Amino acid sequence: MSGRDRISELPESLLTQILSYLPTEQSVQTSVLSKRWENVYLSVPGLDLNCSVIRDEVILSFLSFIDKLLEFSPESSLFKVKVQCRGMLIDGFSDRIGTVIDRGTQHLDVVSSTDYYEDSFGHALPGVDFMPMNLYTSKALVYLKLSSSGLGDPGFVFMPCLRFLHLEEIKWRVHLEKVLSGCPVLEKLTLDLDDDDYARTDEEFMVMRVRSQSLKRFSVLPLRQHMSLGDDQFDSIVVKNLSSLLVVELDIKFFVKLACFLILWTNEIREFLDGISSVGHMIISGMTVHAFEHYSKAGIIPKFNNLSRLEAVFHGKLLQFLPAFLECCPNLKHLILKVVHSEEMDEGLELADVPQCVSSSLECVEIQEKLELEEGKMKATSYFLGNSAVLKKLILSPTAYDPRNVAESEIWRRCEIVIRAMEEVVITPAGDANPIHGSSFVMSGRDRISELPESLLTQILSYLPTNQSVQTSVLSTRWKNLYLSVPGLDLNCSFIRYDADEVFLTFIDKLLEFSPESSLFTVKVKCRDTMIDGFKDRIGTMINRGTQHLDVESSIYYFEDDNSLYPIVDMMPMNLLTSRTLFYLKLSSSGLMDPGFVYMPCLKFMHLEEVKWRVHLEKLLSGCPVLEELTLLRDMDDDYAIGNDEFGVMLVRSQSLKRFSWDYHSRVECTLEIDAPGLEHMSLGDDQFDSIVVKNLSSLFFVKVGVLFNTWNVSKSNEIREFLNGILSVRDMIIFGMTVHAFEHYSKAGIIPKFNNLSRLQVVFHGKLLQFLPAFLECCPNLKHLVLKIVHSEEMEEGLELTDVPRCVSSTLECVEIQEKLELGEGKMKATSYFLANSAVLKKLILSPTAYDPRNVVESEIWEKVNKLTKRSTGCMAAAAAGTCQLKRMLHHRSRLATSSVFRQRKVITFLSRFRSLPPIESAGDSNPIHGEFLRNPHRVMSGIDRISELPESLLTQILSFLPSKQSVQTSVLSTRWKNLYLNVPGLDLNLSAIPYDADEMLLSFLSFIDKLLESSPESKLFKVKVKCRDTMIDGFRDRIGIMIDRGTQHLDVESSTYDIEDDSFHHPCVDFMPMNLYTSKTLVYLKLTSSGLDDPGFVFMPCLKFMHLEEVKWRVHLEKLLSGCPVLEELALLRDLDDDYAVAYDEFTVMRVRAQSLKRFRVLPLRQVRDCRSRVNCTLEIDAPGLKHMSLGEDQFDSIVVKNLTSLLVVELDIKFFVKFGVIFNPWNLAKSNEIRDFLNGISSVRHMIISAKTVKALEYYSQAEMIPKFNNLSRLQAMFHSNLLQFLPAFLECFPNLKHLVLKVVHSEEMGEGLELTDVPRCVSSTLECVEIQEKLELEEGKMKATSYFLGNSAVLKKLILSPTTYDPRDVLESETWEKVNKLTKRSTGCEIIIRAMKEVVII
Repeated sequence: MSGRDRISELPESLLTQILSYLPTEQSVQTSVLSKRWENVYLSVPGLDLNCSVIRDEVILSFLSFIDKLLEFSPESSLFKVKVQCRGMLIDGFSDRIGTVIDRGTQHLDVVSSTDYYEDSFGHALPGVDFMPMNLYTSKALVYLKLSSSGLGDPGFVFMPCLRFLHLEEIKWRVHLEKVLSGCPVLEKLTLDLDDDDYARTDEEFMVMRVRSQSLKRFSVLPLRQHMSLGDDQFDSIVVKNLSSLLVVELDIKFFVKLACFLILWTNEIREFLDGISSVGHMIISGMTVHAFEHYSKAGIIPKFNNLSRLEAVFHGKLLQFLPAFLECCPNLKHLILKVVHSEEMDEGLELADVPQCVSSSLECVEIQEKLELEEGKMKATSYFLGNSAVLKKLILSPTAYDPRNVAESEIWRRCEIVIRAMEEVVITPAGDANPIHGSSFVMSGRDRISELPESLLTQILSYLPTNQSVQTSVLSTRWKNLYLSVPGLDLNCSFIRYDADEVFLTFIDKLLEFSPESSLFTVKVKCRDTMIDGFKDRIGTMINRGTQHLDVESSIYYFEDDNSLYPIVDMMPMNLLTSRTLFYLKLSSSGLMDPGFVYMPCLKFMHLEEVKWRVHLEKLLSGCPVLEELTLLRDMDDDYAIGNDEFGVMLVRSQSLKRFSWDYHSRVECTLEIDAPGLEHMSLGDDQFDSIVVKNLSSLFFVKVGVLFNTWNVSKSNEIREFLNGILSVRDMIIFGMTVHAFEHYSKAGIIPKFNNLSRLQVVFHGKLLQFLPAFLECCPNLKHLVLKIVHSEEMEEGLELTDVPRCVSSTLECVEIQEKLELGEGKMKATSYFLANSAVLKKLILSPTAYDPRNVVESEIWEKVNKLTKRSTGCMAAAAAGTCQLKRMLHHRSRLATSSVFRQRKVITFLSRFRSLPPIESAGDSNPIHGEFLRNPHRVMSGIDRISELPESLLTQILSFLPSKQSVQTSVLSTRWKNLYLNVPGLDLNLSAIPYDADEMLLSFLSFIDKLLESSPESKLFKVKVKCRDTMIDGFRDRIGIMIDRGTQHLDVESSTYDIEDDSFHHPCVDFMPMNLYTSKTLVYLKLTSSGLDDPGFVFMPCLKFMHLEEVKWRVHLEKLLSGCPVLEELALLRDLDDDYAVAYDEFTVMRVRAQSLKRFRVLPLRQVRDCRSRVNCTLEIDAPGLKHMSLGEDQFDSIVVKNLTSLLVVELDIKFFVKFGVIFNPWNLAKSNEIRDFLNGISSVRHMIISAKTVKALEYYSQAEMIPKFNNLSRLQAMFHSNLLQFLPAFLECFPNLKHLVLKVVHSEEMGEGLELTDVPRCVSSTLECVEIQEKLELEEGKMKATSYFLGNSAVLKKLILSPTTYDPRDVLESETWEKVNKLTKRSTGCEIIIRAMKEVVII
């Protein structure tokens, strides 16, 4: 871990790009790394949420966390969002998804809830997660995947960028055809139907139309579970205009009920086949072949003249139909035929007819069937061989055969053709690479990583799995094809579906064909459990591309034959063993055939796990002249190698080999012979060989032995003696308990040889074998370092005595570490006392307890017990697993032994935490008790590098810019490096409300602090300034704001003082006026002022200002003048200050003109306080903005509103009553007010979407008594709130919207509602254009209620959907069946109308 933390030095834009590849949970976890990382996750341009683990009690916290993520930088885009919901609905989560979509999401993947609840009848009804309505109008979505979600009818659909749509088990409340009509560039559609009772029983959902001009790929996924409607998800399929069709996959039977062959729908099948007759490649299942055979009895299968490739499954009894079926494919060139044998297959089957394709065009046939060589079998093989005049290749792929009974020579004798061995298996890539290209994926700021040279980017991508590398193609145009140039592949094929082999192989071919002259340095492949035909050839191609690192984990698939299991083996291509570039080779579960010649001149590392051997290891190694490291793990289930005598010996013979190891396993029946003069490191795991022979190991340095040496006879004793003699030169040895046990048995019959060179030994002794320890150590006369692990057992004799003292203990042993259970009873700690009492030159003894009970073992008692033991070496220092520095010294000479080092370090750290307060154990003359110092002060060695302080200053100041200035200043105490960093931060965030009114001294200090900030590097810019003032003014602070503006501020947010002073019983406001240079700022982009004063500067010019937000501003300059100096202003928000006596008293401020050519969005914000009838307005609002698209007029702040030139208006929100006084409605017979309202309505009559409140409806009803409301001919969507006593006005109001299509009507009931309300007039839109109505009102089922519902059902001729959204009802009194019965009794003019009843927030289709 030593070194700089370079990743934290990267710019934030690059860090967020890196975090975008992690799930959000892991991304958030990085916030604990350091201060630098604390809020980086908030800027990640994506979300990947798994809500399935969210418990009920933390839902609110989870939603708060989501809100925090979404509110952090609302202007930035969330390019990719993936959400997996839990089993129960989370209220409000749909709204968050809507917010996410508004943030410019391009990739959306939602797996919704599948929760069910029980109604009053005990029926299980689904609780559906309906997607938000803004989904259907997203202008950014490119990829959309929904699972188990609900899709309501939005009225309007337009997703102009959507190219990939994947819908699984959707609850449909909108027609698929309507959704597709709004996706003009859709290229790929995938469907998986759900058992949706509503959609299944509603006639209008009986047809799903896939109608699209742009669609290139369409798939219907197979059913996930058994359904009552049958395997087929549609009882009828109609195809039209499929002139560009290339590939068709069919797994249907054209039947109505599952497993029942009913009367065929002959016309339907004929029209379907005619519709796909232009296809070039077809894949059909056995059930589809069966359906075609039934159909052929009643009709003629049409010709597929363009078909060149066919894959078909024939059940044996249907093979008689094969010639007739092939007659329909006159130009077929490639046939893959899978034959499923059955007992019903006729013995007398004869294939006599020869169709045109067989005799004249068929070039390649692959037959997959059970291999049977008896007379009369292999009918299909003999048929094609005997009748195909132009056949170039016939491939046999046996699905089952018994290799013990079927000899290869017999197969060749019967047919001299190309045979594909059944052991051959291939691979596919991991994951589903999402081919979204051309998307813009640039985060805020510069995309620095994309600026790197292509050679460096491809090098970076080479460290990613290939599926992730491919996914980078969506980042930008620069990244589109970069993955094709990556000098490596990392494929996980375990996720590739069995029906996606062709697509995967095409993808691999594209990768390999892109730049065939370049090298693929690293190739890593994990295969799935079944073969992919042709993938072995691709591996061969990869090897030919100069691969240096190859790692293949092959298939372990088995098939059953006569109740026996046989493996299907992935045999490696032959060119592997003659590769001139391979440097590293790792194979797992693969097969190695004998190539005849082996030569891999560069191979240094070879790792072979459970390989199926068809070539001798000796031959393999002979062709590797520079091999340095070999690892073996035998496959104990390889019956071929085990049963063949020639594989009874594995000979490791190599002059260059330096490191050899085998891993643990079970069955044996094989001899291992090692002959390697250069071998330095040897590791022998659990017994995989019944005999081990070693020769010429003169360079051996390290040995790790975990071998049992199985039996205890004379031959085995000779074997052990020869083995030990063969490794005598070793210097460092690790021996496991089972091997010690074998040596103890051997010592009873023979003498263990001396290891004169051995200086370091790690050994495991089971307690009962400790008596053997002195004899064993006698074989190591020069041992210096011993690590002894003792495994205690009940068999350990209490009377154990260690009396013999071997030479090494008395004369050479300098360090002993004992790992054992800590027991302090009398007669315990035998090994510890033995070495302390007998080691004359011992310098260090380390106790590493493997177990003890701290409740029963007192720390002081341990030290007292150890100190009482006799010590022969006066310079010996005993330590209870010493501190960190000593630990480093202890591990220095064995850093290579990772496993033991980690184990020991864990023990040391645990012990330190318990013993850190103990004094050191010192012997006489021990002048430097370093252990005690470390035990007393463990933190003294815990200090590390302050990596964040090593970052460049520009990066640190950028980090501090995200903090309030107060916290930024507080970092100055961290170190000298941080002392003045806050002075260079490119922004200020000041909250002055905490400065007391009477703290003059503090105030002066504050102003001095501000001056210090502004005077430090005056040439640098302050990009963002946010100031919240206190309730009283601070003299001189305005000048400081002026200085900040001159420093190039782009974002300015000032909340000014609201202080009043009293003079002669009157209150006068003290106004914080903005500095004059504000009006001529050339850098401001965003300006927000609250309670500030704006003086007339004489000249205004803010050329970059796009967003202006003015709340309760004190006006001393005309708004029109202010806007005239903002040539690119796009958004304006106003909130008038009704208590501004100056503006109210001066006639020149009685008109506010919003006149701007560039303005796109204008809002009048609602008042902060409720006003009474004495409050004054006295001001006219005049709006003249030709480019305005969205206008929102909040609560009345103007007594008159004039609009002009609103030709681009799309959306209007009205919450006004055409003001006279607060609480007073206007007089409809007031001619001036009527003319004003008429002009206003005419001015907005081009709008398409209008939202109006109840007060506005009431005002318009008053107006209609004197004047006629103008027509809104372009309005297609209306949201309106009606008090129930105004419902009589509804027909007249709707008469103004002749082309209305979507109406959302909220009815607020009151006691004033007349019982005799009748809605009789039928406006034009109701009878001819209205398609969707949503009514939000209190649910009342009594006679005479539900007036609005019955009105629209009874009079709307083209109504497609009516949605009831009860605002309140008592579910105990209103039964669902009663609701449905009541609604069903209502007269419906539109027979195709769908009625939906929404229960509060959850939608329930009844």
